[in-house]
Amino acid sequence: MAEKAFREVRLVLPMEPNREVEASEAASALATSVEMDPDRVDELRMAVLEACINAFEHSLARDGRVFVTLSLIGSKKPERIRITVQDHGVGFSDEDVGDTIPRVGKTPQKRGWGLTIIHRLMDDVHIESNEAGTIVVMSKQIDADPGVEETK
Repeated sequence: MAEKAFREVRLVLPMEPNREVEASEAASALATSVEMDPDRVDELRMAVLEACINAFEHSLARDGRVFVTLSLIGSKKPERIRITVQDHGVGFSDEDVGDTIPRVGKTPQKRGWGLTIIHRLMDDVHIESNEAGTIVVMSKQIDADPGVEETK
């Protein structure tokens, strides 16, 4: 059976201080509505915050907006939450970011962890970026291990 979106929320956020919190609160509300484990909700919130902050700080989008779509996805029932964060900025290349922990010499840096955090917190992450902007699509299973039923 094909996957479908059971519920979808779309936000258009102006690039202003603390507006990323709106997206994280919406993600939390959606995850809580399907009874996602509170620890997984926190991971989802953090990943959404990081993706929005990255877009705000690095996209240089002329329209000054970030577009966030939160979706409950599944075949017969909601199985995962998919978050899309999109900007119409300048984009970046893999060489700009790298795939390692940011360091100066051997010392880890305080900044530059956003994509690393997103990849570690989410179950699946896909990023497309070019001169027309960046799209981050990330998802997290609603159940920690959907193949194992809990016994009570």
